[in-house]
Amino acid sequence: MVLLICLLALVDEKNRPTVVPSFPSCVGILVVGIGMSFSMISSAALNPARDLGPRIMLTLVGYDGVFSANNHYFWIPIVAPTLGAIVGCGVYLLLIMAHHPAKVNNKGFF
Repeated sequence: MVLLICLLALVDEKNRPTVVPSFPSCVGILVVGIGMSFSMISSAALNPARDLGPRIMLTLVGYDGVFSANNHYFWIPIVAPTLGAIVGCGVYLLLIMAHHPAKVNNKGFF
């Protein structure tokens, strides 16, 4: 949720735009900052593939309990980033984009 809100703020044309050459470094600093601040709390579940892929591989290799460990915690890193992205977009639309000034058309109202 936090990642998507910040990314939307970076690419929003009505905000002060990010300089194009510095955009990748801004995104990198954002991801590192979120990873450093949320890793201890939520294991930084930013990408479902980072958690699901190794679990599937461990199951194929023969480890038991990969999907049942910690009271079936495996589904949280899969579902939470998707729901967080949807909620993050909604929060940004309601709190930021709804308050942008309307575009003025010089030819009339429509």
